[in-house]
Amino acid sequence: MPDMNCLDALERLPRSDSVLVQAQLIRDSGLFDSVYYLETYPDVRLAGMDPVLHYVTHGARELRNPAPGWCTELYCLRHPELSETGINPLCHFHLNSADKDATLPWTDVEDIDLTQVKRLEKVMVEFGLNCNLRCVYCPKTFSGTHVTEPHFFVLETFSSLLDQCRALGVRVIEITGYGEATVAPDWVVFCERAFAMGLQCGMTSNLAKVFGDAEIDCLSRMNNLSVSIDTPDPEQFEALRRGCRFAVLVSNLLRIRARAMEQRRPLKIFTQSVVSNVTAEHLERLFWLGAALGTDEFYLLKLYVPTGGVTISKTQRMKDLSSGDSRRASVWRASIERMIRLGAEHGRPVRILGPVMEGLTCTATGSSETLPPFGRGSDDSALMSTIDCTRLWTEPFVNYRGEIYPCVQMTQDMCCIGDDGGAISPVGNVTRDPLSTVLNTPELVEMRRMFLQGTPPKRCEVCHCGTKRIHLSDFKRKITKQCI
Repeated sequence: MPDMNCLDALERLPRSDSVLVQAQLIRDSGLFDSVYYLETYPDVRLAGMDPVLHYVTHGARELRNPAPGWCTELYCLRHPELSETGINPLCHFHLNSADKDATLPWTDVEDIDLTQVKRLEKVMVEFGLNCNLRCVYCPKTFSGTHVTEPHFFVLETFSSLLDQCRALGVRVIEITGYGEATVAPDWVVFCERAFAMGLQCGMTSNLAKVFGDAEIDCLSRMNNLSVSIDTPDPEQFEALRRGCRFAVLVSNLLRIRARAMEQRRPLKIFTQSVVSNVTAEHLERLFWLGAALGTDEFYLLKLYVPTGGVTISKTQRMKDLSSGDSRRASVWRASIERMIRLGAEHGRPVRILGPVMEGLTCTATGSSETLPPFGRGSDDSALMSTIDCTRLWTEPFVNYRGEIYPCVQMTQDMCCIGDDGGAISPVGNVTRDPLSTVLNTPELVEMRRMFLQGTPPKRCEVCHCGTKRIHLSDFKRKITKQCI
């Protein structure tokens, strides 16, 4: 059991006194390796600082390790309360350990089974398959496969899912999927039920309906609201997002933000934009429109080019169309880069998702990848990379039928999977399979293992969300937060 008297006393001490007391406790514990610390962090040695004192005042905050095999970062992740108490993690471990000779709590990332998910903060949920728009980018539009008969989540099934989420410690329900959530007959009831259970909700919506007051209030209670705006030009917008009036979207967004401000709710607005040849050169104006509407973050998705104007029957990736045309690719890339700079200057980040810069980089600048290839057959993880995506660990998706998928991009109904393929069968159903067991089915564990070995599944290598790569060692450290 922790020595609560000592911990409470340390919290009550003035900071200067607490630092000295904690440093002495660490010295007395025998857990700190001064030789290791000075050799590992030569800046401390060159500054002539006492290594223990440096660790207490600076090192722990910088996630430096006090001894071989003792990971400050992982201990802090296990004890998030330390960020508020001011107690040094090694001192906390010393006072918290009943057996001072026990093995240290963490040795290395390699000692943790990263294929298993032990906690979950977010679940992606689809309210229905029906959509009120016929966007020109959507494969369902030009294939004529949009559903017309009702396909919506059953409230009883959704309530069961919420119970399972609460038991798992889930904090956020992210409402997304193929269909438009706000056309589901009981969508407000669904959200209110989640709110009543203490869950936060986020939603992706086209905001194409004229909402009533209760709907506006529900949307203003969201943790985040993702809205699709591809262009600042109303006529062009309505041609691309067929069925949505630009004025209605703007009015809805302003009403939602006003209600959130009135009630002092921490709503964040995310603007998602599909970049195409008819919008790529006007991204600066799109940024200013989004800023005026209160956008907190911008996301640029995909790169499509209509082959027959805005009334398309087929799409292809911009990187394919721009192949061999360095001038056009340079213009598009410059427009994207200007928008990114504006976001940085005005505190409204512009994030790139999917293959937005793929193809354009090589065509426009002649640059190439510097990361190593996927580690097929290699035993040296330092020379290997994998796809920088943690969805298999962090974002299970439940569709309107209650079917559970490893990721929203692996479902057959998602328009985003479109021409890439990669859909798989569900790994379970919430009506019969506990979410807690589905998270670690053999199939999911194997897919995670492939990521960790630098050989991600083929379906992930063609995902429209992008195939940006990351060194395996960095990737393992990144997902460790999901596995402890």
